[in-house]
Amino acid sequence: MKEKRRDWWIMVAVVVLSVAVYAAFTRRYFLPNTLQPLRGHIGTLNKFRLDAMAWHAFGGLALHVAYIVGALMIWRAAPSRRLVALVWGGAVVAGLVLVAIFPVTSTDIFDYLFRGRMAAAYGANPYIAVPNLFKQDPLFATVGWPNAPSAYGPLWEILSRSMAALGGATLLPNVWLHKALAFATYLACGGVIWWLTAPQGRRVQLVASFVWLWSPLTLWEIVAAGHNDGLLILSVLLAVWAAERRRILTAVVILTVGTLLKFLPILLLPLVVVYGMRQHPTWRARLYLGTASVAIFVVLTVAAYAPYWEGPATLRNIAVRENFVTAAPWAAVSYGLRQAGPLDAINDLLVRFNLPHPANREDIIKGVSRVASTFLGIGILWQLWQIVRHRRSFYLATWSLLLWYLVLGSQWFQPWYVLWLLALLALHPERRAWGWLTAWALAGQTSYLLQFFVQPLLQRSDKALTGQHPLIQLAYCGLIFGPPLLVWSITAWNGRSRSDVEAHPTPQPA
Repeated sequence: MKEKRRDWWIMVAVVVLSVAVYAAFTRRYFLPNTLQPLRGHIGTLNKFRLDAMAWHAFGGLALHVAYIVGALMIWRAAPSRRLVALVWGGAVVAGLVLVAIFPVTSTDIFDYLFRGRMAAAYGANPYIAVPNLFKQDPLFATVGWPNAPSAYGPLWEILSRSMAALGGATLLPNVWLHKALAFATYLACGGVIWWLTAPQGRRVQLVASFVWLWSPLTLWEIVAAGHNDGLLILSVLLAVWAAERRRILTAVVILTVGTLLKFLPILLLPLVVVYGMRQHPTWRARLYLGTASVAIFVVLTVAAYAPYWEGPATLRNIAVRENFVTAAPWAAVSYGLRQAGPLDAINDLLVRFNLPHPANREDIIKGVSRVASTFLGIGILWQLWQIVRHRRSFYLATWSLLLWYLVLGSQWFQPWYVLWLLALLALHPERRAWGWLTAWALAGQTSYLLQFFVQPLLQRSDKALTGQHPLIQLAYCGLIFGPPLLVWSITAWNGRSRSDVEAHPTPQPA
């Protein structure tokens, strides 16, 4: 009884401490008071002071320590009603607090609302027109990507246009609308996770809910920063649910809708179709499923793009993506090969082997992008092979492909991408995977200190040390990918040691 009481008060302390830290951040960056200067971030708003960086580092570390302590307690605690109420009630309070914070680590929310405004106020096509064409608009100065077309699907643009029509030409109402939507998706993902883990028992439900709801990565990136990945994650979770119940066409619809919000779920469509085809005994049934899946995808995609279609140029936002590289292993390779020395060496090789030359920086960008795309294709083919040959589940294939994509199939990494894996882990919570994912989340968010404090200070002493410098990109990669790799190695070694012991178990009495 004393142990249960102690565990309860530890959990109360975890919740109170976390909410207090989030409240301190919100008080420092209260949304209505921080809209000026426009496009401010934690570096500029604190004038790049090192004491401010230390304050943010301490606050972020405190949140992650509280999360780790809380998760370990939840894993062993009895799933009582009051504990469920504490986890969910505290999460709602923390989320509401963060709705009121200015998104100091990302400008994405301002790009969302401005492209919605372009459509609502000017009838512009966000896949053809770019924000720079509307410099006279009162909200233009908030945009972080003024020369790029929309990076999202047409369903998201329709949703953004609707919110922009409500928000009008005033910045604060538009931001509130997007923050409220982000908060709703955060809770919706938690609700779906609670629902899908119900067959595994109340204990798993509680652990799964805490893993998602109380991760500092989840609360900060979805609610505080207002990223739209909550909608993407909802589509992946629901697709896993449908596939596990052999409702393959339903999963195809869900993933298609997800793709039309944000493009990532399109990678999972081949997996779910082949997974469904594997379950049918005849080729006739398989052919029907494949044909129906393609038809569903084509019909929904054509219908969604119809209001925006202006020929192939409508899809140019997809081609533009290959030029966007940062904080990923392939980004470091891309920036490294663009330097004068490596570029000269490449051209020497081209001349020696009588290949087309000379290569320029644009050729390097396209070449590295195609190599990354090739690796992504290899990852998809490998998971398809695992589904067909080794009867891998759609859940495991999805997890494996997204992990492959983040490490080897993409040249663009952002800390909130780890949420894709965290949400999947919550469906089948396992401590070792949770350990290195939590290390990845902490490392990813720590990279904000490098981005917004350290790098600008280094750039003052050496103007060449921009985000495009190979050494800066290597620093990002080391900081973001090093800690999870280390934690994974330690847990894998410990798991191997336990397996060696368990291979020769101590005989038990009959």
